Amino acid sequence: MIQISAKDLQRKVASVHSKRHQLYDMVFDRCVKGKLQFAAKHGLPFCIANIQAYMPGFPAFDPMSCTMHIREALMRKGFHVQVMPPNHLLISWLTTQSQSNKRVAALASASHYDAVMDNDTSPYDFNAFKKPNGKNVMFI
Repeated sequence: MIQISAKDLQRKVASVHSKRHQLYDMVFDRCVKGKLQFAAKHGLPFCIANIQAYMPGFPAFDPMSCTMHIREALMRKGFHVQVMPPNHLLISWLTTQSQSNKRVAALASASHYDAVMDNDTSPYDFNAFKKPNGKNVMFI
């Protein structure tokens, strides 16, 4: 007689996923949360967090999977997150709607951007940021 069922296997798989997400949340608390709080306390609008491949006292885990889980969780909370290989996260909480970031919003507008790019009195060589086809490249 068969002693296994599909529901038992589904429960086991769900349990493994749940434990993995709990582990990733503990890695977030250890690697990322303190850096976010430190950066915000000192007035920085971003921070870079490193998801370590091995952490003493933690079970073995896939660092890239953990990095992507933390990225998704932060993006759901309104952060801007970029993954920088292998396991670094560039986390920013700048928004273009706040009063302190009007310059970022102005740079994002095409008319102001063209004026800055065509300004010959600028100490910066913006022509270095042109694509080979002559179109401008925007960095924010």
